Amino acid sequence: RVVHPAMPEDIPEPAQEGAAEVTYEILGDLVQSSV
Repeated sequence: RVVHPAMPEDIPEPAQEGAAEVTYEILGDLVQSSV
């Protein structure tokens, strides 16, 4: 599995995946707004 560098290892899988999705959505929005 791929673990986001900013994510702690000890959080449950579902929460980790959900947080990663939100993080990538926010990063995507930031990239789009800065272009």
